[in-house]
Amino acid sequence: MTNPTCLKKSKWKLILITILFFIVLFFSSCKSKKIEITRTTLSMGTFVQIDIVTNIKYEEKANSVIDESFKQIKKYDAEFDYRKKGDLNRFNRDSIIEKEKSPQLFNLIQKSIIIAKLTNGAFDPTIYPLVKLWGFDDGHPVLPSVDEIKRALKNVNYRKVKIVNYKITKPSSIKLDLSAIAKGHIVDLTSRYIKSKGFTDFLINAGGDIFVSGFNKRGEKWKIAIQDPFNPDKYSGILNITNSAVVTSGDYENFFIKDDKKYCHILNPKTGYPPFNMHSVTIISEETSFSDAVATAVFVMGPDKGFNFLKNNNIRGLLIFTDQNKKVIYKATKNFWE
Repeated sequence: MTNPTCLKKSKWKLILITILFFIVLFFSSCKSKKIEITRTTLSMGTFVQIDIVTNIKYEEKANSVIDESFKQIKKYDAEFDYRKKGDLNRFNRDSIIEKEKSPQLFNLIQKSIIIAKLTNGAFDPTIYPLVKLWGFDDGHPVLPSVDEIKRALKNVNYRKVKIVNYKITKPSSIKLDLSAIAKGHIVDLTSRYIKSKGFTDFLINAGGDIFVSGFNKRGEKWKIAIQDPFNPDKYSGILNITNSAVVTSGDYENFFIKDDKKYCHILNPKTGYPPFNMHSVTIISEETSFSDAVATAVFVMGPDKGFNFLKNNNIRGLLIFTDQNKKVIYKATKNFWE
């Protein structure tokens, strides 16, 4: 005959085990639940945002990785900004750089020259004299005279930068401004660092130079809005992407108007003047530095030449420009919105 007391004990034991099971399940679920850690700092003259998607278990590690990423970003910014007392400043002054002593700057200059050749000089890292002349670098832009621009153009020529083995040299009159590629390169370096720490789902946004990896906390591709160049409260469209870099170059943030004419900070290295019918170029690629430099180059090339360049090189891009009839045109490569 079954002992009622034993049955009662067994029943309560089963209930206790069930409760414990659900408690363990609950806490396991909490630990594995996706969270998105978002942090922002001011660096490279803009706001830099890093989002890492992880779970509660790795929240502390993710914050530590973001802290270190921000430190590295400031370090690289000092190296690549000619206005600061870093490696680029020294290279502009001394005209020689060795890979062993400045590996990151060496790699960035080397990449800059490759893209300059690819774009036939539409992107040119030696544009420093023009940028200084126009005053865009210090926030006090002016319209130079024709003669001043002609004189500055004599010292704008990427072909004068020589890379031989592990050294880069240039004439003393040639100086580099890497602002059209450095920010993207720093985003790439930051991306590699975050991946090296085991995180695969993240977003980096350095003032519009964006790289996304993996997926957001909902397990979806990242949504990236493209700024409307005519209205800061509107978007030209929204991309759904992963494992890609998105960079936009536009005429709507750094510009001045004189005699009813708009002059933006993106200068043509061949004419010395900014384009007047281009408003925005967005480039998608695997590397932020590439997207950064190519967006500038296509902006300089103009609508027809720029769009053909994208098609011929199978680069995803969106151009926003004004045609001869003052009509705003949105022109994207076939695979841009995919």
